[in-house]
Amino acid sequence: MLSDIELEAMCWKVDAELKKHAANRNPEWWGIYHLWDSPNGDFIGEEDWNKVFRSRPFYMASAYMLWVNNGYDIREVCRTYNEGGFPALDSLLDEYIDDDDGTGCYYTEVVCGRCGAGWTCGCDCR
Repeated sequence: MLSDIELEAMCWKVDAELKKHAANRNPEWWGIYHLWDSPNGDFIGEEDWNKVFRSRPFYMASAYMLWVNNGYDIREVCRTYNEGGFPALDSLLDEYIDDDDGTGCYYTEVVCGRCGAGWTCGCDCR
């Protein structure tokens, strides 16, 4: 049984590790994750995101995205996981995430329509 104290501690560790990678913007990023609380809307590349979560329990990315960013109480995240496992967490995340509002923690792809570059490009298309 997962406890809220245990999950909260794991989320804060993950958050600190993600923030270290956020400064390393790579112009070739295509798949990126928006991080939750940065006033500048820090982003992290998909590869770095996967590195951070690779050594964590399989449910951690969904739990992190629900709690730290999307307003779910840590007890609710734990209850959802304990009662329904990863599928329940994933379902809750799918219901909640709204990429269109530009806030929160979510995955997106950034591709320049003119030159095909990822995160940034050298053309004047922006």
